[in-house]
Amino acid sequence: MKVVFLCPNLMFASRVSGAASTLKIPLQVLASHGDLAAKLSADTRLVIIDLSQNGLELPSIVSQVRSISPAARIVAFGSHVDEAALAAARAAGCDAVMPNSQFDRTYVELLRSVMDKA
Repeated sequence: MKVVFLCPNLMFASRVSGAASTLKIPLQVLASHGDLAAKLSADTRLVIIDLSQNGLELPSIVSQVRSISPAARIVAFGSHVDEAALAAARAAGCDAVMPNSQFDRTYVELLRSVMDKA
């Protein structure tokens, strides 16, 4: 089981990395989606996408995840005022889409959910 986190935001990345380390969950943090396909595997259980990244091609990203890691849950988060990005994530087929504030409150539970499915 592993988690892939697409996040250029060092604040979010360090907090999520710390929680994953505490829970002993392998976490791969990527600053951009360019290397995503190389980091996915059949044992990837969760892919988290920070919608603040420029140039995200969400349909392509979701398609890559679904083909390489079919059991993975895809969670996207972004600014509550960027309704277009949140809507695009929903339209692309992300399993859950939430504002930054909700992600900040629930990322530990998201990581724990990976452990429950191991």
